[in-house]
Amino acid sequence: MTQKKKKKIDMCKFAHMHFNGNYCCTEARQYGGETKPTDEATCETCEKYKSRYIEFPLTIDSIDVQPINTDSFSAKTGDFVAVRPCGEEYGGKTFFGIFIGDLPIQSMVSFNEESRTLRVSTHGNPAMLVPQLNKIIYGCGSWWHKIKSEKDLEQITDEDINNTWYVKMAKQMMEQSEKSDVKLKVGDKFQQAWKGVKKPMWFNVLSIDRPNNSLRVECHSHDGFIHEEEWDDLDVTENAFSIGDYKMI
Repeated sequence: MTQKKKKKIDMCKFAHMHFNGNYCCTEARQYGGETKPTDEATCETCEKYKSRYIEFPLTIDSIDVQPINTDSFSAKTGDFVAVRPCGEEYGGKTFFGIFIGDLPIQSMVSFNEESRTLRVSTHGNPAMLVPQLNKIIYGCGSWWHKIKSEKDLEQITDEDINNTWYVKMAKQMMEQSEKSDVKLKVGDKFQQAWKGVKKPMWFNVLSIDRPNNSLRVECHSHDGFIHEEEWDDLDVTENAFSIGDYKMI
């Protein structure tokens, strides 16, 4: 069975997909240039294509294996912790645990083309031994905190979880997205407005097809480049106004 060849636009390190499905090319940014819109046909014939993945064969002069560092800013090895695993099989119970340190949960490899050095490292996550379960539970799969007193071992409730700042922020963003008041119509003009955008593109709505959740827009870049695109995510585009990714002009 032959493996299907991937498109260059999905493989190039300079090609990045916008949330609406369109692509941009960042190749010129390494020389102080600007990001530009791109598409599949342009990428297939581009001479500046560079794979974002390590491709073989490779000529390797050295291998740099990074040591595994188990130190953690969250707790010290041997600290007692209260752990509430996220899995349904744990029934929402809180367990006594012993903090081990940051243990690897992922291996990472990068290649420096200039020095021809292969760098091997790991990505760690807080790990806790739970004697009752005879199992190591990771921070990315649980709610947990250090035990400083007997009171700290009390049940970690749903209210505790819902009051965590990043959970509250995510809920607020979802609620704002669901409450979007923007209903685009033909002739509307809007532009990119997310944080950090310096030379935003602006768009002119040419047509809208609500039954099929799509719209056609005329795209204008800061350097005068104009082209038309068909977007199949009308609802996502309208919701983007409520979170500040777009604004009307």
